Amino acid sequence: MVSKTGKTRTRAKNSMRILQLVTRSEAGGAQSIVRTLANELSARGHTIAIASGPEGAGEAWQGLTSEIERIVIPSLVRSVHPFHDMHAFFEIAQTYRDWRPDIVHLHTSKAAALGRLVPGHRVPAMVYTMHGYDQLAIANRSFLAVDKMLKHKCGAVVAVSQHDLEHMRQDGYKPIYIPNAVPDCRSFGETQNLILKIIEQLKSNGKLIALVIARNAPPKRIDILRDAARFIDTKLHILWIGGTSNPDDPPNFTALGAIPDAAVLLRYTHMYMLASDHEGMPVSILEAFSAGLPVVSSSVGGIPELMGLPSTSRQSAEILETPCGFLVQNKPENFAMALNNLVRDPQKRAQMAHTARLTWEREYSATLMTERYERLYNELIRS
Repeated sequence: MVSKTGKTRTRAKNSMRILQLVTRSEAGGAQSIVRTLANELSARGHTIAIASGPEGAGEAWQGLTSEIERIVIPSLVRSVHPFHDMHAFFEIAQTYRDWRPDIVHLHTSKAAALGRLVPGHRVPAMVYTMHGYDQLAIANRSFLAVDKMLKHKCGAVVAVSQHDLEHMRQDGYKPIYIPNAVPDCRSFGETQNLILKIIEQLKSNGKLIALVIARNAPPKRIDILRDAARFIDTKLHILWIGGTSNPDDPPNFTALGAIPDAAVLLRYTHMYMLASDHEGMPVSILEAFSAGLPVVSSSVGGIPELMGLPSTSRQSAEILETPCGFLVQNKPENFAMALNNLVRDPQKRAQMAHTARLTWEREYSATLMTERYERLYNELIRS
């Protein structure tokens, strides 16, 4: 069967009605996973809907196939607000009754809390994916207590990294492990936008490009990358997608603002970087791997295992070379030294890029993630 977008759809042997529920529809890691999973499941013949609150105005759902229904939960907002939360509770309950899903897949803590609290929802199975346990355990401990009370009110709780799996078990959860994944960035269509022209101009001037795709909001540390630019090799230029410039930005650091589907630009650059205080399994690094880029990143959360280290390892070194790039402690000079190493050693850069791409193919492709979730859905329905 061919979809309205021209993509071939296969009829699933046991077709399911799957409702994905997430708090906001702004561009972000969790929303990216929701979009990827929805598209992949729809292509396999399942009936899919995504329900989200009004914050984000549907920005994250650009690129969804037309078969996927989009539902707005008008009162679902990220901040705790008793009046809105009560209304969102009833709106979610009504969505369950109207849409009659076989599976409800919950994402982000606020949507997951309300989605599990709805009484008498009669959903055969519920899955809750925690997109970065440290976001709760470190940055939002007050909400962690609520989440722990609700941990038994769904069929499965999913950890997206071995790091999260270990810490969730220590806190009394019984999670299963399904890592985040992304589509093949090399398969994206050509782009002719203004940013590509900037990249090509820099490359024509002999520059290597280090790309950053991140919002200027916690836990991301754009301040570290700004300062790192002051110490990097003159052959390297840092491009940041996701925020605006400062008057004192160094000349080799350019802020480009927010750009939809920024991952399409990865293949035109030479390396990727991420500075953050905590992460689960960051989508941006997975996209960089898919594009075949070496990565320089903070050594936090699930990133070390993603970069090729055992999940039980603990890094104390300021800078650590890995098969796919460098892990560093959060200091500008550490990022600069790792970037300079990649600039000055093209052979190492190429080998790390090759390993990153192979890592994506073997462990983090969208097809693999979808197969794992589809298997989980079927197991929960049968049980």
